[in-house]
Amino acid sequence: MWKGTVPWGQKTTWLVNGPTLNSPPFNSMDWYGDQASLSISCTDYKQVGGFFGQTDGMEAYPGSVYQDIFYHTNDDTIKVYYSDVSISNVLVQKATTAPVIQFGWASRNISNIQVDNVNIIHTRWNSNGSNPGLIGSNNVYDPSTTSTSASNFSTADTHSTAQDITFSNIRAEGISGPLMRIYALENFSNITISNVWIEEFGCCTGYEAVGIPESFMPTMTDSSGNNVTVDGFVISNFMVGDEKVTLDTASTVGHLYWDAAYGVTIE
Repeated sequence: MWKGTVPWGQKTTWLVNGPTLNSPPFNSMDWYGDQASLSISCTDYKQVGGFFGQTDGMEAYPGSVYQDIFYHTNDDTIKVYYSDVSISNVLVQKATTAPVIQFGWASRNISNIQVDNVNIIHTRWNSNGSNPGLIGSNNVYDPSTTSTSASNFSTADTHSTAQDITFSNIRAEGISGPLMRIYALENFSNITISNVWIEEFGCCTGYEAVGIPESFMPTMTDSSGNNVTVDGFVISNFMVGDEKVTLDTASTVGHLYWDAAYGVTIE
């Protein structure tokens, strides 16, 4: 709906306050040029009628602040691909494609990201191929085939790091997808997921197969076979219904699976 070009080396802030966007035909916004010099200040933004298969939320460029947002989306919703970002008070109606919070698709050096108070009022993920999840880092996107390398576990960059990231106070009503589906495309350090409530997981049988509950974070390497490192990855106060997920119930109640070599803590 909105697009522009940022002049190289020119710090630019785009101010968005109060609009309502109806039936976006594709991405909500696309900026070109020196994207690293752009930041967004967005408040009271509403996006409705997002039924098309690639109706993304808006992207958070370096130093961006988003607050008081309503998203109806059918693709990546809260997109955090850059550092020094704060996003809070987001209400999401989610259709079948992609996760709510997305920080994947490519290896990145990113840090100091906070996403807080996200309320998801509706989800309908219906296949593993749609990249379901509340939090996702999708595998590398290949523009030549317009697809992801979902079965390729050697797409990481072990010289890049995502660190000091917090996803907190996330609430998912009704039938939900998994907490996370994360391909670690770079090293992880000090990533926290805290205070998450999922009302219930669905099943993959019956007339309407919804839910897709399994979370995973598999082994990832670079093209030379070097493993990424994951340290200080904390999942704290994760509730499914009225039951708190512990280390002992991570796989049964939380449907959480991760590589044993990763430094994951359940609190």
